[in-house]
Amino acid sequence: MLLAFFSLTKDLHKLPDIVEKIKAERGLLEKVVSHVPGYHGYKEKELRRESDRLVRQQAASFLKKASDSFKRSLASGPDLTDAKRAAADRLLARLDLTKERISKAVGGYSGFFDVVKVREDRLDKMITNDFDLINLCYTLADQINKIAKAGIASSGWTQLVEEAETQIEKIEDALHTRDDILTKV
Repeated sequence: MLLAFFSLTKDLHKLPDIVEKIKAERGLLEKVVSHVPGYHGYKEKELRRESDRLVRQQAASFLKKASDSFKRSLASGPDLTDAKRAAADRLLARLDLTKERISKAVGGYSGFFDVVKVREDRLDKMITNDFDLINLCYTLADQINKIAKAGIASSGWTQLVEEAETQIEKIEDALHTRDDILTKV
């Protein structure tokens, strides 16, 4: 349903419309109940949280596919020198760690008695940040696919790996920004 929205969307700038897409796909009962006082605001937050979860899930999926592609290229290529093996292992470790941080990130929930409340404006900032995150992950996946296609024997292989690590740093910065949005008092 909504994951098809991601796979069919070539223009990643259209992704912020996902909250509206989720609203449009609500059933009749949800539309009727949304007019109950107090429920509307609750449901709006839930829609934003669901959008956030789907975006993070898609970003992690990009990284998993890229990681799998990179691993296949390493397995099918010639033996690596010690330096290239270390660079490949470091990239895979950082890639897997980043993927896990994205998929396990806190979903913007705050309980009734929590000191730090997550308001709608923060949820919207978080979703915007997540869309930036998905663009960064898409770029990283593209870079890793270029590394896999270039092959280990390529003279520019090490530089491509370093560029991918720089992209991972940008993703880590976006994750820190996301944490700051959620924990801002």
